[in-house]
Amino acid sequence: MLLTISTTHQPATDLGFLLHKNPGRVHSVAMSFGLVSVVFAEASDERCTAAVLVEVDPVGLVRGRRGNDFSLAQCVNDRRLEGFDVATVVEVIEHLDPPRLAAFERALFAYAGPATVILTTPNVEYNVRFEWTRAELAEWAEGVAARNGYTVEISSDFCRGLVSDDENDQRATNPAFEVLHFIAAKRLEAGRLTVVDATNVQPEARRPLVALAKKHHTLAVAVVLDVPEAVCAERNVARPDRSFGSHVLRNQRSQLRRSMKGLRREGFHKVFVLDGVEEIEAAHVERQPLWNDRRSDHGPFDVIGDVHGCFDELAALLTKLGYDLDEAGTGAHHPDGRRAFFVGDLVDRGPATPAVLRLVWGWSPTGTRCASPATTRRSSSAPYRAAT
Repeated sequence: MLLTISTTHQPATDLGFLLHKNPGRVHSVAMSFGLVSVVFAEASDERCTAAVLVEVDPVGLVRGRRGNDFSLAQCVNDRRLEGFDVATVVEVIEHLDPPRLAAFERALFAYAGPATVILTTPNVEYNVRFEWTRAELAEWAEGVAARNGYTVEISSDFCRGLVSDDENDQRATNPAFEVLHFIAAKRLEAGRLTVVDATNVQPEARRPLVALAKKHHTLAVAVVLDVPEAVCAERNVARPDRSFGSHVLRNQRSQLRRSMKGLRREGFHKVFVLDGVEEIEAAHVERQPLWNDRRSDHGPFDVIGDVHGCFDELAALLTKLGYDLDEAGTGAHHPDGRRAFFVGDLVDRGPATPAVLRLVWGWSPTGTRCASPATTRRSSSAPYRAAT
């Protein structure tokens, strides 16, 4: 923090007497919160400027402090830590007493707010001080993610460790995936982004995930990491905790190749294939709203009920509301940006059902028309075609 005080009252150097500081020197004093310095940027009879520089030491503020009555609650909010892409926290939280976890959460997730946080820690089976089980760690991570706008990646290896205390115990694979599906279901119920990290090269392994997505009215997306078999073999050599024959890689590679063409038919809304290590490393994930997420839409809206195939009456209503219909009858525009929202039946009974559908369906999806899927339920066309 920098504060300057200037005067032109002559002799201006009297400012030094007012501040009890000699204009010819730099004055510094250590305070409990950092260092305070007073320096005179200019000093003459005509004009004198004194600058007070306060350097706050955030680490010094918490060093040696104890108790929850401290204003910063034992955490450091250093702006230099803001805006990073990735933060790694390696074997840190097991050294924090439970009352300080909330401060740790605020400092890392609320204040620093990196895009990705990689957190590792030994659990109670390997560290007598850290008394959390794997399940308790998962529960804490889910809570942190929910409170701070993050998402937790669900790993099949992690779930295998939950049920057997050994992430490499292949005998625990089936119960591990039962846990994985349970956690995924709970996240989907809460409307959270759910990422499942597993090989999933067999259709029967993917089928429950697609079913979960459908059950919770979300769209399943497959990201295929198509890595050459030689690269996989090389990386497995560097993993002494995971030893299996080369035939396993060949089988998985073969299953992956057979599966790739049919992923859309299995129910995946989109399929992204990253071919090779370079594409994987260069990939960038961009989240997009679901097709039914219209929270970015804004009014003013004109809500229109049942039309029942009456085109002339609809055209008269839109004209009265200020919309300009095009000559072809395939759209309309409001000069003030108002939007028409159709919530009733578009078809049935009226004499001009095709004209009504041409008008509503031809209206620009990015313009000023929205329609509920139910508005075309009696049409022979697909009902969701009007949901734009």
